Order: sequence, then structure tokens, then C-alpha cells
Amino acid sequence: MSVPDRRAKLDRDHAVLSIRRQCVLLGLARSGVYRRRRAANDNDLDVMRRIDELFLRWPFLGSRRLMAVLAAEGVRVNRKRVQRLMRLMGIAALGPKPRTSKPSAGHRISMDRKGRWMDNVFIERLWRSLKYEDLYIKGYADGAELRAGLGQWFDFYNHQRPHMALDNRAPMAVWREAMVGVLPPTAVDMTLLLRRSLDNAAALPTSPQPQQQQVA
Repeated sequence: MSVPDRRAKLDRDHAVLSIRRQCVLLGLARSGVYRRRRAANDNDLDVMRRIDELFLRWPFLGSRRLMAVLAAEGVRVNRKRVQRLMRLMGIAALGPKPRTSKPSAGHRISMDRKGRWMDNVFIERLWRSLKYEDLYIKGYADGAELRAGLGQWFDFYNHQRPHMALDNRAPMAVWREAMVGVLPPTAVDMTLLLRRSLDNAAALPTSPQPQQQQVA
């Protein structure tokens, strides 16, 4: 029986059993019974509703990234509150847990002293994110769906996904800040054109269409 259920069985006006004795029988800490519980935040339901929407769309987002996404939307919440609401909702981020990729004691990393191992680390991290955030979740049926889905994920990765190494900002936001004053005002933002092409590609049917019969 859960703690809330046991606490609900407590009778503060019981004629025979004192509150102390009831706490012993129910296995409750008296501090949690005597101390007045803090009132829930007025907008908890609104935050939970938004967390549910974000989690259904991106089930790999943990409490840190959900906090960053909410902050970008103007909802100021700390990580402890996000964790509490996620526990209350019974949801947890999909993906590998911490330290699952830690090498064993006898594992050696090959280095050629030319900096290429850093490229390998980046590619492995990117591939890991792609697998756990898209491929393993979607299970694409064919190559057309895979191509459209990968385009959407890389668009999300570059423009919306919070990166802790970038102070919870998206890579393109950091890049555009760095390009201010470098590119001329008339320069074309190719990333926007790419996003439009990806949107158009996603709208196309993924299954082959029957060919029209030629009229003799």
C-alpha cells in the first residue's frame, strides 16, 4: 500500500488509538503527519499538461531538457519540480541510463595523436542520440519513411533540441549569434530553406503511387 493510501487511513479523531499509535501501525513517519503539507502550485495542472504534450512528442526528454524547453516557452520551473511532476504522472525518459557506456578496465581507446579521436567521439554521441531518440522509437517501414523521419529529427536536433553543452540552446541559435556582423544582411539563410524543403518532403506520400496508364 502506498504512503498516500496509508495516510488516508489515519483517523485524527479516533476514540481509542492515538495518532502516534496509528502511525506505528500504518508505518508512517509522524513528521509527515503532523507537518502541514505545502499547497500545490496553482499552475501544476497546466505544467503537467504541457509536459505530457512534450513527452508524447519527444519521449526521450528527461527532466533537464524538459525544464529547458519549458523555460524557452516562458514557463519558469526548476528541475526538482519537473521531476516531482514526472513522478506524479508516472513517466520517465526513454533511453540508456547513466554510465551504461562506461568502458571496462581492460578497454583501450585508440588515439593517433592527430585529434581524430575527437571526431569519433562526436560521431558516436550523435549516432547514439539518433538511435535512442528516433530510430528505436519510430521503427520506419521503408526507406522513404526513414529519409523523411531522419530529416525531421536532424531539423529538431539543430533548431529545437536543448544541448547542455551549449547552455541548453540549440546549435543553430548559437551559430546565428556567432554570425551576427559576419554575414552581410543580404545573405540567404540556407538553414531556413532546408527546413522548408524538409517540410515539403514530409508532406509527400511515403508509399509508391500507382503509375498512370499511358493512352495509346
